[in-house]
Amino acid sequence: MYTLLKSPSETWLNQNLLENLIDGILLFSSNGNCLFINEKAQQICRQLNNYSSRLTTSMPIEILRIQRALADSKNATETLTSPMMLNSEIKLPGLWIRIRAQRYGNINEPTCILIMLEDQIQTLSQLAANEAEKYELSDRETEVWQLKRLGYPLAEIAKKLYISINTVKRHIKHINVKQLTNG
Repeated sequence: MYTLLKSPSETWLNQNLLENLIDGILLFSSNGNCLFINEKAQQICRQLNNYSSRLTTSMPIEILRIQRALADSKNATETLTSPMMLNSEIKLPGLWIRIRAQRYGNINEPTCILIMLEDQIQTLSQLAANEAEKYELSDRETEVWQLKRLGYPLAEIAKKLYISINTVKRHIKHINVKQLTNG
């Protein structure tokens, strides 16, 4: 059985590590109490609640559904080495969140539910920025590449950057050449 570190310095280390992750982290008890939520998860939850039709400052309904599904799925054959997992995505205008949730424990042990919230826009933008540096892309090529990485169609990239579709295609061709030569 896994235990959290207990000394004050170890507790500070756990807290600091969880707060500084790029992903949002939530930890629930088996009865649905939120035991921990880092700042990134709070930020994502606020964004999700802004799109919700109900006025609330509580946990977004999408997160609660996943938490409840895992809490209700008791299977005596599960162990700590094979936790039950759920994955989901939420795509809204300007918001794309990947949700990964795991239930740890079995019928004889306390259950905890770990939910990780990944801001896909932030993740893919950072990946595109790293690739732009690696392949020595120009500023304009970097803008095109970031939008392409986010899944925008060529016409939408052209519209957002106020350039023609042919210019977008030319930038992508240059990016592909740089990837081949610098990769």
